Formats: sequence, structure tokens, C-alpha cells
Amino acid sequence: MRNQSERSRNKNVPFETPPSAFPEDSVSAPSVGAAPRDVACEALLLTLDPEASEGAQDILDRLAREAKLSPRDRALAFEILQGVLRQRFLLDAAWRRLDSFKIAEAQVVMQEILHVGAYQYFFLDRVPARAVVYETVELARRQIDARAVGYVNAAMRRLIAQFPKRDQALERLAAGERAETRFSFPGWLARLIKRVTGPESFEAALEALNTPLPLYARVNTAQASVEAVIEELNQLEIHARPRPDLAGPCCIEIEGPAGQAVETSAFQKGAFLIQDASAQLAVQLVGAQPGMTVVDYCAAPGGKTSALAAALQGKGTLIACDVSEARLKRLHENLARQGLSDFAQVRLLDPEVAESAAFRAELNGGEGADRVLVDAPCSGLGTLRRHPEIRWRVNNAAIARLAGFQLAILERASRLVRPGGWLIYSTCSLASEENERVVEAFLERHVGAYEVIQASDAEPLPAPLPECVATRLNPAGWLRLLPPREPMDCASAVRIRRKE
Repeated sequence: MRNQSERSRNKNVPFETPPSAFPEDSVSAPSVGAAPRDVACEALLLTLDPEASEGAQDILDRLAREAKLSPRDRALAFEILQGVLRQRFLLDAAWRRLDSFKIAEAQVVMQEILHVGAYQYFFLDRVPARAVVYETVELARRQIDARAVGYVNAAMRRLIAQFPKRDQALERLAAGERAETRFSFPGWLARLIKRVTGPESFEAALEALNTPLPLYARVNTAQASVEAVIEELNQLEIHARPRPDLAGPCCIEIEGPAGQAVETSAFQKGAFLIQDASAQLAVQLVGAQPGMTVVDYCAAPGGKTSALAAALQGKGTLIACDVSEARLKRLHENLARQGLSDFAQVRLLDPEVAESAAFRAELNGGEGADRVLVDAPCSGLGTLRRHPEIRWRVNNAAIARLAGFQLAILERASRLVRPGGWLIYSTCSLASEENERVVEAFLERHVGAYEVIQASDAEPLPAPLPECVATRLNPAGWLRLLPPREPMDCASAVRIRRKE
């Protein structure tokens, strides 16, 4: 938490004596502690810092540990943090309904305190209104100083007076607002989503992207059966169920936070891996078969590497590459936990040096790899349902920079593919600029040398693609997992064949 001296330096809060219309009667103490709200407020400030590098959930986890929050209080802090990130524009719209109240002119800490208070009133009806006021006032006292108390007390009471019927408040607030405001998407991002999904699905897509997703996992059947993993989790009152309809027979859905699932013995012994259904589908598009030589080019932290290792069944060669030594350490740990260390070679790449002929010489006696997967670093816009902070961190300029980076990675990786082999490009972004446009630019540089494998092409594998993958390919051969149709992260992947 920020210390008192740090808070006291923030003096430009627009404090004023509350107008006579603001009731000054005392507030009642709530039945729950205040620490979760402090953690949520601090996490918001750190998440929205332009220099932030950690994800919102990582920031909250760290602050929750420092504050020694109970699981229940951590869950409340997480809900407030994620909720304010998802509903930011709508909460601002609520404050704009108050005459002469301009939240945008408030100091940054004050803005987040008011966001925390408004979110609880509109979205957490299990917290009584009196407790919302009290907790928000006390949050201001701790986060700023005693001078903030009267201002926040008046502001919260005036907000509640503006929306007195709590069961109708949210509907009344959203009425008349544009879709971008109702679902809190910056204009540039709303326009991007509309281009990708089409105007007919636009509002449904925004709503889907603003709705949290279930937790998905992939069972490591070399360690345990799907049935055994589900039974073990259910015995621990962590409800799980098979989801072969989403991503094949190894896919399961788990209720509850990931932190709870990864503490189980089943996870610790490598019986399952937390992996979204979209990632499970993308790795199946690789079509890895026993005996093949496969390169996972941007491999860390190793979720797709472990799936490829399982597909090869210990027959063939799998090389997992990355440019980050720290990330490769996580990959080693994940493979070891799943008992797959002996099934993959791990290689550190130099980002400044193109892959040498020596690397290619290691692949099929110098011919090259049968499959090279490029799961490229991207904006992460496809993970908005799990990471709502991305909408406040990414912009068009960042996407353009990433697209250039992705094309450069694809160029380097393509040198490792044998004639007739596949280069599989995937991202967890819904932006066409990071997907189709990158592949189009690559093909323009290599006219006649590579081709996208169309959905209608004769299946060139000993075994066809799994039905859960094949039925999701569009006619152009892309796996495009988009809202509102798919109940998973958005992702894109395509197969590019190097011609003989």
C-alpha cells in the first residue's frame, strides 16, 4: 500500500464543502472489512499506470499477499478490480448524470475511489447501500486523508439519490448510452471489433467480450484420465466437467479461480494444465503426428509445447524455442511437472541473429522441420474477457508496431520449414491487422513459395483434423474464434504450406 506521505503529496483533489442538498447524516459501519477495497483501489492505480508491465491479476495477487487477505476478501478485491476495468465508461456516465460533478477533473486517486464506490452500488447488490457509502468514505480517508471524507460522502449520497431504485439503477443508467459506453470500449477498439464481427453481431460481441469466461484446462492423459481428474476435483468441491465439444476429449471446464485449481495434487503432479479452449484448438491445427520433426518457435511458457509433445507420443523430434531465458525456465518447469522433459529439446534464440544453417541442419538431416508453430507475441485483444485491462493499454499504434514484429518473426521461422512442410501462424488477437494482414504481407514477399491451406483442400494428413477444429475453419482456411459465437478466448490460426 502507499504510505501516508505518498498520499499527502496528492493535494489537487477538488474538495469543497458539500452543497446543502447533500445529506450530512452519519453513515453506518458495514459488516465486512475494508482491506479488499484498498487492494482493489491500489491495483487499479497500478494497472492503469502507463508504465505498467504486470497484468491486473498479477498486480492484485501481489497486493493481496502483502495485505494477507483471506480468500474471501481476495475474491472481493478481484471482483471490484475486474468490474471497474470492465465498466469504466459506464461508471463515468453515472457520475456525469450529477449536475456540476466532473469526475474527469478529480485527482487520479479520487477517480478510482469513486469508481470503486459506484461499481459496488450498481453491480454488487449484496453490499447494502449504507455499507457502500461507509466503505467508500473510509477508503478515501485511508488512501488520501481526512479532508476527502466530506467530499466522498456527499458524492456517494448524491449518486444514490440520482439512482434510488437499486434494482432498476443499472438499466436506467445504461438507457440511452451508446454501445461503446454501455460496455466500456474505447472508440478505436469498438470500431475494430465491428469490422471483425460485422455490424449485425457488434453489440452481442461487445457484451460477450465484457463477460467473464469459465476456466478451461487440458488433461494430460499420460498422467491421468479425464474421468479421474474430474472426480478428484469434484471431491475437493471444485466442480469440473468434460467439454469435448469445445476442444476435444482432453478439454475440461472448471468452476472457480485458477489459483484454487493449481493448488490441487492433480495439478501439481501434472495431471492437467490450465489452458483456454482456444489455445487447445490452435495447437491441434498443427496436425503433429508421431515421427514428425516439430519446432515450437515462440514456445514459453510451454502450454502448446506440452500438447505437441503429447501428440508426438515420444516418437519424433520436438524443439521448443524462445528469446527469453526467464520464460524458458517456466517452460522447463511446466514440462517437468507434466513428466515431459525428455520429450522436448529447449533452445534459447538470439533475437538479434537470424537462425543459422546449423539450426536447420539439425532438422530432418538438413531438410527442415515438418511443422513450425509460430504462436506470435501479440496485443492479447482476444483475451479481453480474462484481462479487461488490455482495452486501456493497447492502441492502434501499438497494433501496427506488433504487426511489423510478427511479420519479422514469421520470416525467421519460415527458414526452418522443409519443402512440403507447414508453417502454422497463430495469435490470441482478434485484430485482422495481427492476423490476415500479417500473413498476406508474408505471402507477398514469397510469391509462389508458400500457400495457405484452404478449408476445402484435400486433407494431407494420415489422420484428418479433429472435428472440433475442422468445423471451425472458415473457407479461407483460418481458425477464427470470435465473439459472440465462441465461449472461449478469441484466437486466430492458419496453416501455410511451403511448396515442394
